[in-house]
Amino acid sequence: SRRMYEQAFGAVEIEFARTCDEALAFLEQLGALHNAIWRSRGDAGSFENEDFATFHQLVVKRLWESHAVDLLRVRAKEKVIGYLFSFKRGAKVFCYQSGFAQEADKNLKPGLLTHASAIAEYGRMGFKEYDLLAGDSRYKRSLTKNYRTLLWSAVYRSSLYGSALWMARRLKARVRPSAPVEPAESSAEAGDA
Repeated sequence: SRRMYEQAFGAVEIEFARTCDEALAFLEQLGALHNAIWRSRGDAGSFENEDFATFHQLVVKRLWESHAVDLLRVRAKEKVIGYLFSFKRGAKVFCYQSGFAQEADKNLKPGLLTHASAIAEYGRMGFKEYDLLAGDSRYKRSLTKNYRTLLWSAVYRSSLYGSALWMARRLKARVRPSAPVEPAESSAEAGDA
């Protein structure tokens, strides 16, 4: 994918937002790409929700000075490939949101290329772990064989409302059980983001 982008558009580069204002601009562009992909699938993207978008702008503003967030862009010359919004703590990067170019050529993998570029750059910067967070996606299985099982729990108050909520969730789980997702056997599968 990198080779194809470079042949068509020029050298692939990664750039981190240098100022809070630039980070907010990257976030807005990430949101537009994110929403476009979800719209093409017949759904609404997270950034369609104005409260969601505003909340994340506030998160960036609040955490910018402490260097706890990163917004980055991967592009080939003027061709934007993708954006990532990540949190950092210690030697670990938590990739939280993304927005990728939509490509007619299915051999171009903007999501995989963006993540692979970010992983390599964070490794050069001394980070030890790049966490793709919750959820099972083909692109995640393409990037790593390592995973952690997430266990979710809920605590309910001993009240009529808490009991009703607990019963409703148990009933929903029986009607529509979700089986645990096993990791892929091979990471050779070509995922799309």
